[in-house]
Amino acid sequence: MHYGVAKEMITPDFPMYMIGYAEYYLRTYESVHDDLFVRCLLLDDGKRKAIMLAYDLLFHDHSLAQKVRQFARSEYDVDEDAVVLSYTHTHYSVAVKGYASEEADEKYESFLFEQTKRAIRKAFLNINEGELYYTSTTADESINRRKLVDGQYIMAPNQEAEKDDELNAFVIRDKQGKVKAIAVNYSCHPNILRDLPSLSSEYPGRICQILENEFYGSFAFFFQGSGADTRARVTACYDRFVPRTYDDVDDMAKRLANKIIRQMELQKCQKVETSLRYGTFCIKCPLDVKPRSYYEQDYKDDPFPAIRECARYVMDNYDSLPETCDLHGGCLQISKDILVIYLGGEICYSTKKLFKDAFPDKHIYFLGYADSTAYVPSDKIISEGGYEHEGSIIEYRLKGTFRPGIDKLMLDAVNGVVRSF
Repeated sequence: MHYGVAKEMITPDFPMYMIGYAEYYLRTYESVHDDLFVRCLLLDDGKRKAIMLAYDLLFHDHSLAQKVRQFARSEYDVDEDAVVLSYTHTHYSVAVKGYASEEADEKYESFLFEQTKRAIRKAFLNINEGELYYTSTTADESINRRKLVDGQYIMAPNQEAEKDDELNAFVIRDKQGKVKAIAVNYSCHPNILRDLPSLSSEYPGRICQILENEFYGSFAFFFQGSGADTRARVTACYDRFVPRTYDDVDDMAKRLANKIIRQMELQKCQKVETSLRYGTFCIKCPLDVKPRSYYEQDYKDDPFPAIRECARYVMDNYDSLPETCDLHGGCLQISKDILVIYLGGEICYSTKKLFKDAFPDKHIYFLGYADSTAYVPSDKIISEGGYEHEGSIIEYRLKGTFRPGIDKLMLDAVNGVVRSF
């Protein structure tokens, strides 16, 4: 197996609007706490190549994935289906196309694409022979944020509800046995700090810093999982969530990174015989359309200008908006027993469980946030209601809520790709 690794800074050197909270609307960042990066991991099993990219951004619409895939194909003959983009979902990044298209800056969009191309080029210039390992443990750093109160699901700490505690990692060692890459996969919203006006990669970026410092000459990656319905446990305070500090971010990252390091020290990493396969899909998810009056009411009542602008957008474009939502995703088989499944949008743990149940003989390395589609609820969450089902549709400018039956659509799409392997 051969691999290539690289990273490029994507912190802007000019004023830009931030993204991550409604309070950030038309608010320019005032400082940089720590830099943002795009990280590139190239895998080559001798027959096929695959590229995994992780961005320290909230997310981006699918157009960036399309451009990057076309570049990888034209420059390096990498199949477009073999290129995976993922976003750490840090709530302290800059506005980009998709969730915040009006606040996005074309200058930054060009810069982001150029830095992505540089990272890919460097990875191809930095190809070496090595061995791939996989490890998995658990970490209790998150808490479910959906709580049933007076018959409705609200956003509050829920100690009893299920959440994704899996902490997975790919580890690459060179022929001398030295660690050269660690790709961490965990599920939890990076919004510990609330709405500070400083750019930060938050706990995902800090994990990467810690691991790179621990293993000199290595590259670390963070791939966000099914964390749409969780927050950091440290932010839970009785029946509410409260902002914490950079020290709390640091402590959480250290605990997670040290768990991975401990797995490696105990040699609890299985060697992987790479056998790359891949495929993508796009699901046309039907929506239960809301009347125009629904958005008119929110435009009048919502306290946040950013959300009111989203409601206005739907009102102004109501007749032309689609009554479906495109959900992009795909699968990347690493070996016969390790499968990367990725989906656009914000994905909750109940969706990841569908795939784990569907493939009980495989290790599932699950990525959400492959683009900025929307909150994508499972049938379970649709039946329960709450922010992830209905409360978020205006900010994502959807014409309605996802219809029941989404579980089958997702499972059928993933099964269709896996069967093609």
